[in-house]
Amino acid sequence: MPALRHRLRLAFAAALVAQWAPAPGIEFVFDYTYDSLGFFAGANTNRRDTLEAAGSFFETYLADDLLTLDATNSGNPANTWAARFTDPSDGVTLRSLTNLVVTSDTLTVFVGARDLPGGALGQGGPGGFFASGTASWLETVRARGETGALGPVTNDCGPWGGALSFDTGVNWYFDSDVATIETFPGTNDFYSVALHELAHLLGFGTAQSFNRLLSGLSFTGSSSVAEYGGEVPMYNTSHWLTNAVSSLYGGVGTQEVAMDPDLLVGTRKYFTELDVAGLADAGWEFLIPEPPCLAMAAALLAILALRRRGRPRHPAAT
Repeated sequence: MPALRHRLRLAFAAALVAQWAPAPGIEFVFDYTYDSLGFFAGANTNRRDTLEAAGSFFETYLADDLLTLDATNSGNPANTWAARFTDPSDGVTLRSLTNLVVTSDTLTVFVGARDLPGGALGQGGPGGFFASGTASWLETVRARGETGALGPVTNDCGPWGGALSFDTGVNWYFDSDVATIETFPGTNDFYSVALHELAHLLGFGTAQSFNRLLSGLSFTGSSSVAEYGGEVPMYNTSHWLTNAVSSLYGGVGTQEVAMDPDLLVGTRKYFTELDVAGLADAGWEFLIPEPPCLAMAAALLAILALRRRGRPRHPAAT
C-alpha cells in the first residue's frame, strides 16, 4: 500500500503539471539574409540573443495553429506565391521571394538595421504577398488556416511573417537574460523595442482585424475594453495612448504599456495585459499564464522523485 500511495501521489502531481504546461505554439524564424550592414553579424551574438528572447515571450504564450506555406507540395503545380517585404536594411527595396517555404506554426522574420528617420528606434510589420492557384491555396496563403481572416469583415489574421528594422544611430542595451533586472542608464533597451516591433508584425495596428475595431482614436475591441474598463484611447491608429498603464502579463505589478509610442531611455517595458488584449482582439490566441499551483505541483513531483531515488534498496522477498 505505501508503494501504491507513492505512485498515486506522483501521478497526481504529473497530471497537474500536464494540465497547465504550455502547448507547443508559434515559433519565430529570424532570417538575417538582408542584414547588409552587419548589425547582427559576427561577434554580435548578444544582439541576436536579445531578439530571440523577445520572440520567446510570444512563443511561450501564443497558441494558434498556422498552416504550412509550401507551393511545391501543395498538390497542384499551378499553385504559387511570393512573400513581399521592404528590405529592412535600406527601407526602399521591395523584396519578393517566390515560393518561400514557411513551415507550420512558424513566422519568418527578415531582420536588419539602418538609420531610421524621425527618431524611431525600430520599425516592424507583416509582409505582403502575391499568390495564384486554386481557391483553397489562395485561402491558405491569405489566412494560414485562420478562417476568421478570410471574410469581408475579418476578426483574425494569419501572416507568413514580415520584417523588422532597428536604428543604427542610437546607443543600445542588449540583454539576453531578460529575467534579471539591472540598470542601464543612457542606453535604449533593445528587448523592449524588439517586443514592440514583433507585436506590430503580429498585427497590432497593422492587421485589418485590428484596424476595423478603431473608432477614430478609440479602440473598441472587446478584450481590450474589458481590460481597460472602456474604449481604449489611442495615440494614433497603431499605438495606445502615451502613459497608459496595465498589469504585467504573467508577472506581478503594473507598468506603462509596451504598445504606446514611447520608451524612456534607460528603462525596460515588458508586455502587459492590455497589450495582450489588443493582439487577442486582432485574433491571436494566448495561453493563460501558469498559475501558482503549477509551480507547487512541479515542486511536489520533484520532491517525490528525489525521495524515491533516495530510499535504500531492499532485496526482494524470497
